[in-house]
Amino acid sequence: MALKQISNTTAKQVIDASRAYRELIRTRRSLQKLGGSMFWKISGSHAYLVQRSCFDSRKVQHLGIKSSQTAARLQAYEAERARLQQREATLQERIWVFERMNKAVRAGVVANSVIDATRLFDRIGISEDCIWIGSPAQHVYWQSSGFETPKLLGDGEDLGEHLVFVKRKMDATSLNKLHRCKALTLDVVRGEHSTLLLIKLNATAHSGVGPGLAGAIAQRQYSKFIKDTVHEYMDLIFDASVQSPFFEQVLISKTGRMGMLKTVTPNFFAAWNTLFGLDIGEMDLFQQLLESGRLVGKSD
Repeated sequence: MALKQISNTTAKQVIDASRAYRELIRTRRSLQKLGGSMFWKISGSHAYLVQRSCFDSRKVQHLGIKSSQTAARLQAYEAERARLQQREATLQERIWVFERMNKAVRAGVVANSVIDATRLFDRIGISEDCIWIGSPAQHVYWQSSGFETPKLLGDGEDLGEHLVFVKRKMDATSLNKLHRCKALTLDVVRGEHSTLLLIKLNATAHSGVGPGLAGAIAQRQYSKFIKDTVHEYMDLIFDASVQSPFFEQVLISKTGRMGMLKTVTPNFFAAWNTLFGLDIGEMDLFQQLLESGRLVGKSD
């Protein structure tokens, strides 16, 4: 099967929309690094400058007693936060327009459930450490290449689950936020330095269509494989991957919505999927894509 290029109109839309979405994500991550709300806290006869964590409002960091230096720090924080929030709002308005155009020119093929998961990871602050494996990774490569995604790949997901390798041992607060999300069912396997998330997105709950008995059995068997086998060497994978380059791309869904997804570089794709016990669909087409020279990370 020959690779087919997307149209010039669609290619331009993907480039423009991806560039805008990357800037939105960059702005949001800057806001996250800036931290949560900063304010004065009275303790006894003194006032202290404190700041809440961006991801856990119960965590508060003391920045020093009230002085000209801490007052200047608060003023600089408020000015930078206001600037970033205004930029985020402006970019978000542009994104809504781009997403409508994405749908109009059929710029994407990934399922909305994948986009929902990437956005959830962004909100709880773990997305930069998340490495997706399996079918979503193939969507990343095809979206980046300028070729049409094979119809046989479609929405196909490995055993009805997504496997996400997190390059850190996730804390209880982050895991609780994931478990509270009604859109997904989650299995977690934690090592000393890393975490594996087995995510079953509950998109079928709205359609009334489930995986069936055979699919449910396969899911349970795969979860057992991860817990019994992969758990033993996931920290070794973490150690080997610390210095490895990764491949990040803006993904576009069938309805035009966008999300940022990171996976392994294409030359490691087969090896990683083998380590995690996943089959690689459309390997012949993927080999053609590798040989095309089109798989390069997009910086804008």
